[in-house]
Parts: sequence; structure tokens; C-alpha cells
Amino acid sequence: MSHFEFSISKIISQAWIKLKENILFWIGITLFTIAINLLGNIMPSVALFFTLLSCYFSSTITLISIRYIRGERVSFNDLLAITSMKFLHYLATLLICSVLIIMGFVLFILPGIYVMVRLMFAQYLIVDQDISFDQAIKKSWHLTKGLEFNLIAFVFAMFVIVALGFLSFFVGLIIAIPLTQLSTAYLYVVILDDLDKLNSSKNIDI
Repeated sequence: MSHFEFSISKIISQAWIKLKENILFWIGITLFTIAINLLGNIMPSVALFFTLLSCYFSSTITLISIRYIRGERVSFNDLLAITSMKFLHYLATLLICSVLIIMGFVLFILPGIYVMVRLMFAQYLIVDQDISFDQAIKKSWHLTKGLEFNLIAFVFAMFVIVALGFLSFFVGLIIAIPLTQLSTAYLYVVILDDLDKLNSSKNIDI
């Protein structure tokens, strides 16, 4: 994938255009997820339940973001689009990636950042494709090969957007969160499409 290049500003601008097309929907999604997280914080006795619930909706919102970027119709009903088996694979992916990233940060900051960007699409792959958690991790590693520095810059840009949203208080945050979600989904889609085109051209050459 080292031949592929992308413009961070273009990714964000395209995501912003998509966000504006149905901004009330995305604000609603964001408010819903914030409410779930708040309930978990104020009800510590059932914190585990709300943590799992938050993870589930994180998986469905990831899928919604991908479908929306591809021009598919999405609705609030899609918040229940992930099956229980798919969610188990999502949890396994999340857990394994988290452990690997933490191990990287324990070794030093840079290895942690490197592992983080190499695995950043594993959760997208698990909800988007009919593959297992180990296949999603391997494919994310393959997708991001050669793009490490660009992806680090992209992640930093997403962090800046969320930080600015946080500094703008609640109003800024409910825009910043879906913008980063759609930006990451857009980047995932264009990288995946580029890989598919590359594989197709290789098959034609053969």
C-alpha cells in the first residue's frame, strides 16, 4: 500500500460535506452516544453493562459511518445492525488491538503510536466485511503498510479537531465527534477501494 497517498485536508473537507448533508441525524447519533456514556458514569453499579452497550453502539456507528460515506441510506434503526456473533468478534478485535497498543506504549511512545495506526482499521474491517477478528487485524496491518507517517498525521489532525470541539464546549463537541468519525470512515473507504483497484489490475495483468 506504500504507493497510495492521501490529502488530510481533502479527507476532512469531504467528510464535512457529507456531515452537512444530514447533520441532524449525526447530531442525534452523537447525543445518543454521549447519553449512554453519561449513564454509565452516574450508575457505577451497572457500569459494565453500559460499557458493553457503549462498545456495541460504537460498532454499529462505525458501520453506519462506512455505509453513509459509500452513499447508502442509513437510519437510527441501523444502531441495531450488528449481530451478536459479529459483536463478539468486534470485542475480540478491540481487546487484542488495545493490548498490542498498550504493549507498544510500554516499550516506548513511538512503538505504541506505530502499532495504533497500523491497527486503526481493524474495527472497521470487522464490521464491514465477513471476516474474523484475527483476519481483520492482519488486513488492517496490510492496508496501512507504508502509510504510517501519513496516518500519524491524520490521527493528530483528528485529535486537534476533537480538542477544538472540547474547547468550544458542548456545541463544538457534537460537531467534532461525527466529523472525526466520518473522516476516518472516508479514509478507510478510499484506502480499501485503492487496494481493490490494485488487486484488480494485478489480476488483469495475469
